[in-house]
Order: sequence, then C-alpha cells, then structure tokens
Amino acid sequence: MTDIAIAPTTPADLPLILDRAHSTFKTHQRTNPRAFPDGLFRKIEKAHTKGTAPDAATHASFVAEQAGRFVGHVLIKSLGPAGMIYDIGVIDSGQNKGVGTALLRQARAHALAQGWDVLIAIVWDGNDASHRLFQKAGFAANKRPFGKIARHFPKQRNTTYRLRLCSE
Repeated sequence: MTDIAIAPTTPADLPLILDRAHSTFKTHQRTNPRAFPDGLFRKIEKAHTKGTAPDAATHASFVAEQAGRFVGHVLIKSLGPAGMIYDIGVIDSGQNKGVGTALLRQARAHALAQGWDVLIAIVWDGNDASHRLFQKAGFAANKRPFGKIARHFPKQRNTTYRLRLCSE
C-alpha cells in the first residue's frame, strides 16, 4: 500500500471532488430518494467551494492522494463549539485501504485545532461502508436524528455519530 498524503483542498481539486461527490450522491439517491432531493447536491457543491477558500472560517476541505493521484476527500463544517463531517468520499479503488481512516484522522486533527468539543457525522441507513468507517474510528452511534436533519427529513432513518474531543 502506498502512503496516503492529506492536504488542504485547492480550487484545482474541486472537479475531482465534485465528480466523486456527485457519483456518491446519485448512488445514494437511487437507494434513498427522500433523503437526497436534487437541490441537496447544490448545497454540497457550494460547501466544497467554500472549503477551498484560504480564509474559510466555517468550512475546511482536505484531499487524500496516493502515488500522486486523488483517492478521496473530506469536508468539515463548523457548528459553533462542534464540527460536522459534511461530506466524505473515497474512490472505489481506494476503499478498504485506509484512505477513509486517514481522512477522519485529518478531520479530528482539524477539529482539535479549532478547539471544538465534538465532531459529528450523519450517515443514512444503508450506507454500510460509512457506518463501518465511523464505528472503527471510535465515533459513538446514536439513532436519534440530529437537529435540522430531523426537521427536513422526518421519515428518513439515519445514525448520528459523535466523537468527543479533548485537548491533547
């Protein structure tokens, strides 16, 4: 396995990230259409664009590369004293090779640097790979819906994952 390099996202990375995010979005939309209405991808796209700004205060975006090639991304959004993993994706050939784990490690490091108390992720039921990733990384699962998600998608089933952070 080649070493995984994580770096802040640049505008040049956006086409690869958005292609991967769109592909994942469409896959999830086919299996869970109520959870992924068409307009939602526009919000994901805007959030990724915000994450590439060097002075981004509310969003942070990172890419993963192996052997100089894009293999994944993670987008983190500030929620005041907490952070939320807003989007994470790994290309098919990079799955089960530690890419997701490396991206979560970077997200945790960023969250600690921001002084956040907790890191949150929401995973729609049926996304087994993401469930395994967050569980393996030590996130605690809670079936109770998270805030706005419960209001906007009351019939959807998802799991909110939380990772308590402490200063090291």
